[in-house]
Amino acid sequence: MRRLACKVGRQNKVEGRQAPAQPEKKFGCQNGIDIFQKPISYLRRSKVIPFLRFFSVASVVATVFFFAWLFLPPGAILIGPVTLRKEDVVRLLPLALVFILDPRLLVVRWHWVDIPVFVYCLCPLLCGVANHLDWQDSLWEMVKEFEYWFVPYLLGRAVFFDFPSQRRLAICLIIAAVCLVPPTVFEIVHGPKWTAWLTGRELVGQERGALRGSTFKPSVFLSSGFVLTMFYVLATLTALGLAWDGFIWRSRWLTPHPNPLPGRPGRGDNGGVWTDAGGAGRGDNGFPLMSLYAIAFVFAVVVVACKSLGSIVLLGIGLAVMVACRCTPVRYWLIPLVLIAPMYIGLRISGLATTDRVDAVAKQFVSAERAGSLAYRLRAEDIVFQRMQGHWWLGWGDYGLWQQDANVMALDGFWLFALTRTGLVSVIAWLAMVTIPIFVFACSRRRQREKHMDQIGLVFALFLALSLVDSMFNYFGDAPQMLLLGGLAGIGISDFRF
Repeated sequence: MRRLACKVGRQNKVEGRQAPAQPEKKFGCQNGIDIFQKPISYLRRSKVIPFLRFFSVASVVATVFFFAWLFLPPGAILIGPVTLRKEDVVRLLPLALVFILDPRLLVVRWHWVDIPVFVYCLCPLLCGVANHLDWQDSLWEMVKEFEYWFVPYLLGRAVFFDFPSQRRLAICLIIAAVCLVPPTVFEIVHGPKWTAWLTGRELVGQERGALRGSTFKPSVFLSSGFVLTMFYVLATLTALGLAWDGFIWRSRWLTPHPNPLPGRPGRGDNGGVWTDAGGAGRGDNGFPLMSLYAIAFVFAVVVVACKSLGSIVLLGIGLAVMVACRCTPVRYWLIPLVLIAPMYIGLRISGLATTDRVDAVAKQFVSAERAGSLAYRLRAEDIVFQRMQGHWWLGWGDYGLWQQDANVMALDGFWLFALTRTGLVSVIAWLAMVTIPIFVFACSRRRQREKHMDQIGLVFALFLALSLVDSMFNYFGDAPQMLLLGGLAGIGISDFRF
């Protein structure tokens, strides 16, 4: 058919006839959102709101996402008959903005890399039915799983699929982190108080923080202090990545460029005036690169002031890997970091790494207090393994069912929650969901025309690898991780080749 079409085109050209016009492709939801597109297009062109034309969809979505996640107090918001939690607003509001501003972005080209995400989100329904639970409750759990995991992943795949949009994401992340520094420093000195002041409720559990010497472990508006500290680890690596990428923040950094940077043609916003510093310390109307190093230093100081040993160690590992990747032309340094969590989980489940062996190794490197905390987690894992007999592959179908008629301990590692609820199927899907995009990024060959635009992708892949290591003994699955994971998968699919 292609040869016949080319032959007809050449014949029309020779005979002087005009080739028939091809029908214009229209998206299925295009007519339904004209009421939003026309006013927004008018405002972008008019002088009524002149600053609107400087913003792209990626900038708006990233700003709303991070500021909602960081500054909305936890709890439920009652809007008529609808009850919205903070998690719902953080995920659904940016998705609604994408639908209003540019719904064409939501037409995503799915790939085999995305299969583990779908499998993991389907696990509550499959495992609930297999354990003879109410199928309606299992269906609702599956819907909540899609909202919690798939929606931020979809935002990353649809909006932050190339390097210009990921740079916008990185800049919005830095701005949000800078705004969060003052309330964080306040809680380090005076203890977690912001949530109690705004919501009027008493803090419980990890929200109350912990006294670390003469200071406190802050949490601000997040679920725990460790989540806040890990966000500052991400902000530190991102600021350093922007500085090493030679980024100069010009006054027109959001203005669409007539010649967009290489990316996916016809999809979204590839614009923005990005300049390579080329060793220069300052650009025209721009901030010096040293300001990014200063910001990264402030974020690192906040991480140390939070006195979370795990975050400090992960930050040191992340900086070492970034230096190694900068000094060498390969990204294979990410692979050993990604393999730590799957190897640990496999050794623990198979029984090769017993509690006594892991505890003996840990006592040689950490203090007695930290070794005792690790021993507590290891004993909890042993209890889980005993209760999982006969439920290894599909789990118990729901949270807490494995604890019935048993005196159990509290769990910390995310993989233990997934194992007890939906079995090894969801654990394998979760590990594949996180590791495959990182492997694609680390092992694929860069296109030569985009060789200088990989530092931000490296930062996001590195933070996901660090979060995977942290998930062995802590929680994984906050909205930023899934957003970055979707963006990294989009880059791996569209901008790399093996």
